[in-house]
Amino acid sequence: MRKFRKPWKEELAKESSMGQMWCQRSPVLWGLALCLGLIWPAVSVAQATKLGPLPLDGAMAEDGSQVVLHWQLPTAGRTGEASISRRLLGAEGQASWQELVVQPASDTRFSDSTTQLGQAYEYRVQVQSGRHVQSGYWVTGHQVPARAYQGVALVVVEGSLTEPLALPLSRYVQDLVGAGWVVRGHKVARAPSDKTAEKQRALRQAARDLRAWVRTQYSANPDQPHALILIGQVPVIKSGSARPDGHKAKPHATDLFYADVDGVWPDQGDGELAANSVPSAHIEMPVGRIDFSRLDPAFGDELQLYRDYFDKNHRWRHRLAKVPRQAYAKDKNLAVESNGLRNVLGPRAVLTGGHHDAGTRQPWLFGVDFGDWNGENYAQGETIKPVFAINFGSNKQLFERKNNPMRGLLAQDGYTLAVGWGGRPAWQLHLMGLGASIGEVQRRTVNNGRRGEGVAGALDYVPTGLYPWFNPIWVNLMGDPTLSAFGTPPVTDLTQVAQDAGTMTLQWVAPEVRDIGEYRVYSSPAPGGPYRLVEGGNAVNATQITLPVPAQETWYMVRSRALINVHAGSFYALSQGAFQRVEP
Repeated sequence: MRKFRKPWKEELAKESSMGQMWCQRSPVLWGLALCLGLIWPAVSVAQATKLGPLPLDGAMAEDGSQVVLHWQLPTAGRTGEASISRRLLGAEGQASWQELVVQPASDTRFSDSTTQLGQAYEYRVQVQSGRHVQSGYWVTGHQVPARAYQGVALVVVEGSLTEPLALPLSRYVQDLVGAGWVVRGHKVARAPSDKTAEKQRALRQAARDLRAWVRTQYSANPDQPHALILIGQVPVIKSGSARPDGHKAKPHATDLFYADVDGVWPDQGDGELAANSVPSAHIEMPVGRIDFSRLDPAFGDELQLYRDYFDKNHRWRHRLAKVPRQAYAKDKNLAVESNGLRNVLGPRAVLTGGHHDAGTRQPWLFGVDFGDWNGENYAQGETIKPVFAINFGSNKQLFERKNNPMRGLLAQDGYTLAVGWGGRPAWQLHLMGLGASIGEVQRRTVNNGRRGEGVAGALDYVPTGLYPWFNPIWVNLMGDPTLSAFGTPPVTDLTQVAQDAGTMTLQWVAPEVRDIGEYRVYSSPAPGGPYRLVEGGNAVNATQITLPVPAQETWYMVRSRALINVHAGSFYALSQGAFQRVEP
């Protein structure tokens, strides 16, 4: 089942040494190679610090007054010291970490009594003994406020899908609106599948045109969060020549080309791009691809796979899918991701298992594993059932290939909504512990550090896998980047029940869950928004509201607000919106 080759440390050190020797003889070529990302940031094993993951556990007091972290004694031994740092959750960059204390490595517990209720924090614990540094991360907070407005969602659809998928696409866009996104749509031609020079030139031009559209949309609201969703056979651009899976170096398909709105991606001269890492060192937005082309008929009809995906996406958003708060993980290459799941779900909820054994037994919130390398096998046997998945292994990061295993896992019936490659570099899944989306994890994983500044001086998170990876171009996401792990059901049966003398009443049925404390009511002249809070933005504590009759056709949206209790603490979340049109 496995088909994988490690890029052995000896090989990597040898390649780095040879590359540096060649470039040092020609400073011009050395600078050019670094600029293009052609020399991978490898270091001599004899001189390198040995970086490793550190499993953390922790909890915050319910009144927010104290955070306690604890961990097992690292394998490096009892000598050395432990550094504990903290920052507000959402802060980025090495400089945002504030060191709180340095204590002996043998002390495996830390208590912080300077925290506050309603604030979310991120902690870093680094235990150093000699050349060994083990790092762990933990997010926590209680009663963290909800974020009603998510930002701008850029939805790009392959044109041939718009008519046969009109209804599911329309519902999907309305679901994005109901989650707090302002949606901007765009249509592109189906990317050609043949490899003739003429078709490939047309494909690359289409990719450049799409990136220009993304840049224009982003420039209109640069201070707002953005997310990019690619639906169908949208043009795939390739760049660089790298071997993160240890096999022969090759160009890699990268959707990060679209998400890096201000980077200059040099051309190698044959139409393919040259960079192995994101030229600007960061992407402005997460990007996910929902694509069921180039899968064998055994997976099912392509159009039906899209319909099925948007059905399960809708069920997840509206909390109709019943999934235990459990995960499975097994592969040692994915230790950072496994540790992150301890923060999201708790250590006892992370079981040992893989995609093809545990993954088929029940629905799971997360599945982290080195799955089958053969994509055809994902159309055989029992359905694999994680909602969010990491599918590590040889050549799986090459998502454009026929029967790619990441897309094969996304095509599973009923549950799977987002799949990443992981491991090289490691995905920072711990960020999802307090409601962050899988796309935010992707963005922060890509934007981890800056090439040329060194590991200690640049990387926000270490380790990044077996080696230090700086902004690699292959951190692609299959699926919807706007999805998160936790939420609350929406209201139902929103209706206009009365209209008298210039007023009208809206009423709804509350969801059957605990901790629904209040509702938010919005209005817009169009179903797609933008929506604004009514009545001065005051919360509604009943299941109805009386409002003036609108002077023109108006759309109303109601969202429930609930406190979500999770292993990392608790946070308020707004549900999907329920909609009702009202005429004068």
